[in-house]
Amino acid sequence: MKSELYSERNIQRHTREWLKGASDIFDNPIIGTLTFAYGASASSASKQLKVLHHKLSKYVFRNAYNNHKKMVRFIPFLEGLNDDEHHIHFIVDAHHKDVHDFICKLNISWHQGIKDVEPLDKNLSEKWIDYISKLKSKARFSDALILNCTHL
Repeated sequence: MKSELYSERNIQRHTREWLKGASDIFDNPIIGTLTFAYGASASSASKQLKVLHHKLSKYVFRNAYNNHKKMVRFIPFLEGLNDDEHHIHFIVDAHHKDVHDFICKLNISWHQGIKDVEPLDKNLSEKWIDYISKLKSKARFSDALILNCTHL
C-alpha cells in the first residue's frame, strides 16, 4: 500500500513536470471543468470527451480537420471517486480563435455542465497544473490523464 502511494506520487511528479513543459506550446490556452450527468461512468465520460474534442477541432481548423484530422491541443484530467461525481479539468488551445467565441462554441458543444471556463493566465498556469494534477479525488492518479483524448 505504501509503495503504491509512492508510485502514484512519483507518477504525479513526472506528470506535473511534463505538463509544465507542454503548457508552453499552447498559443491561446483555455481552462475549465466539465461535469457529467449523474451516474455517468468513466468510460462514458471518455467517449463524450472525445466527441467534444473532435467538435472543437472542426471548429478551429475547419478544412484541415476535415481533410487531415488536425486536432486542437487538449489535456483532460478525470476526477471523481464514484460514478456520480465524475468531472474533467482540462486545458485546450483555442489557437487563433477569439476566446469569447471559442468559449461559446465549447458551451454549445457540451450539453452537460460546464464551469469555470476562462483563458489561462501564464502567471497562473503552474497553480492550475498543480490543481488538476492533485492526488485527492482520483481513484488512481495513473488513470486520471485521459490519454485517448490527450493531444499535443
